Amino acid sequence: MTKTFVEGEFLLRVNRFLTEVKVEGEHYRAFLANSGRLKEILKKGTPVILRKKERGTRNTPFDLWAAWADRTWVIVDARAANLLFPFLLESGLLSLQGHTFPLTSEVKAKGTRLDFSLQKAGQTLWVETKSVTLVKGTQALFPDAPTTRGTRQLRELQRLLQEGHRALLAFMVLRGDATAFSPNWEIDPDFCSSLKETLSKGLEVLAFRFSVQRESVTKAERIPVCL
Repeated sequence: MTKTFVEGEFLLRVNRFLTEVKVEGEHYRAFLANSGRLKEILKKGTPVILRKKERGTRNTPFDLWAAWADRTWVIVDARAANLLFPFLLESGLLSLQGHTFPLTSEVKAKGTRLDFSLQKAGQTLWVETKSVTLVKGTQALFPDAPTTRGTRQLRELQRLLQEGHRALLAFMVLRGDATAFSPNWEIDPDFCSSLKETLSKGLEVLAFRFSVQRESVTKAERIPVCL
């Protein structure tokens, strides 16, 4: 464990983005950068990995980075999906057929904000990544809570496709025990229906699994998408 990360124990979720944890017998508040439910993962007593943060304007000394889920570490910090996407390009795991760097992040489209864009001869490739933490059996599922924002982003991707651009949705499975990915119809049929519709209009959908060892990612692989 590096000096940046410490081990702790999850106690409770105070609100959407705030948790209470225990480190070396002391109770602390930790920021959680994830709006999902995570109820299958964040249970009282669960071992967690926390990233130390400078106080600054924040009152929380830690970010909640990862949690142990029965058989594997799971990165619960949703920001990791965007941090890992450039690695897929650099490593050759993801080829974008001529769309090259520079990779522009946090790009504003007409209707919403998307994660990345790349250019090629006047055509833009728009990219949205989704952090996936829920696995049932060996099937990764998204979302784990209804996501109106995700549905809105799919509608914007539809519009961009109709303008002649490319669009990619990359599901980033932040745990190493999934063998395939599926949309979670039970939790959010609106998102899943929008996904199916956008796919019919040309959306490219890929899923990648990341093996996690406490504070680090040790392996990345592409896995099948079952729609």
